[in-house]
Amino acid sequence: MATKTIGLSPELIIHPGETIADLLEARGMTQQELAVRTGTTPAFISSVIHGKKGISGKFAYALECAFGVPKTFWLNLQANYEAELLDAREHATITSEEKNVVHGMQNMIQELRAKGTLAPDQQDEDAIPFLRRRFHVSNLAYLSML
Repeated sequence: MATKTIGLSPELIIHPGETIADLLEARGMTQQELAVRTGTTPAFISSVIHGKKGISGKFAYALECAFGVPKTFWLNLQANYEAELLDAREHATITSEEKNVVHGMQNMIQELRAKGTLAPDQQDEDAIPFLRRRFHVSNLAYLSML
């Protein structure tokens, strides 16, 4: 049976900058030293550590050189962070048009619940992200255009 997935709260999602901070501490390195080693500024390092800036390809390469940790690790951390943020914020993207579409799909939704594809206690609005994927649209209102 399908279960309702709530996802992580954005406050619990770890920015890659926290990993940099952990590495600095473990290696006894200052932000100033990392800035010199990566050709950036201490202000830039601080903004990454505090989650205000992300890790670009260029910075990932510089981190690889400074820490000996592959650039793919840093790029994957950034990509995973951004994907988790999207997942956590997905519910906020539900439009009033989609709510109307779901209201008109009650027979189908009941059938999906009966088959165990949707959890019986799942609210209609909470099913919208699943239905988007099921119908291969980013907004259920687009179904009328297909």
